[in-house]
Amino acid sequence: MGDKDPRQMHMGDLVEMARRKGVQGVERMNKEEILRAIGIDQPGSSAPGQGGGPGDRPAPAGTKPQDWKNIPGNQS
Repeated sequence: MGDKDPRQMHMGDLVEMARRKGVQGVERMNKEEILRAIGIDQPGSSAPGQGGGPGDRPAPAGTKPQDWKNIPGNQS
């Protein structure tokens, strides 16, 4: 576990590592929060999020509800 990349570690191992480093409340954190708490940032991704997540790319033009009002036929 010493030279293993923390981003590739299982949650149980990350929780144990965070506790050893003195991080409080790791039971209520997700993996990203634990990585940030122990000082490791997630690498940037150029892919959109999975499972409905926001991802790293901005939304395409015209996909925000505020933009829909400008499409003919959508005015109320």
